[in-house]
Amino acid sequence: MSVRHVTCHFLVGSPCILVHPNPKAKSGKFDCATMSLSLLLDYRSDDNKEGTFEVSLFAELFNEMLMRDAGFKLYRSLVVKGAPPKESKYIL
Repeated sequence: MSVRHVTCHFLVGSPCILVHPNPKAKSGKFDCATMSLSLLLDYRSDDNKEGTFEVSLFAELFNEMLMRDAGFKLYRSLVVKGAPPKESKYIL
């Protein structure tokens, strides 16, 4: 006896995150939305709900990781380029 699976989702070619909320989570009132990092970082200090705390913490850490990586790439490109020649007419 063969079991036939019906495809309900169409996947895009680029990497993505699939979310399948459990209908029992939050009494079926689970909401999933796509938000930018800047929107996730724009939270108030009175947002102390458990559901948003983890997302806010992840957004803060992810933002710090991006800043660290960008700073390191900038530093590395400056080091690789080296110091300008002494007789340069440009003032840095």
